[in-house]
Amino acid sequence: MTHLSELINHHIVTAEVLYQDWKKSRDVIDHQVEQLEFLSLKYYPACEWYFQHDYPFKHPSIEAEAYFGPILGYDEQKNDLYVYHVMDLKVKRINLDTNTKTVVSFTELVNEGHYENACKGFSHIEVLTDFQLDYQL
Repeated sequence: MTHLSELINHHIVTAEVLYQDWKKSRDVIDHQVEQLEFLSLKYYPACEWYFQHDYPFKHPSIEAEAYFGPILGYDEQKNDLYVYHVMDLKVKRINLDTNTKTVVSFTELVNEGHYENACKGFSHIEVLTDFQLDYQL
């Protein structure tokens, strides 16, 4: 085998490895997006109830409140808050400096590193509704 053939084979193998790594990361992202879609459906009734009672949504590790849905993430550098809008059924990125709202997908949310906070934000509605129901009784 010539040096050129060896070099070409090496690049082919490297490309195949990179492709497999990329495919694995895509599979993980797709799974995380599916999980967030599932959580948005699972917690929708509780979120709708909370929204209708005009209670502020909070997050266990993000210091913020939102009145239109669960808080799913925060980008400190950009001062962007990510909130799932209960009535629109969409994630909105809100710049807290300019109050600019942009619709983003769950895929964008995951790609920007907010998957864990988003899961916590959806599941925290159980704590919030339990607190409100206990308070009312």
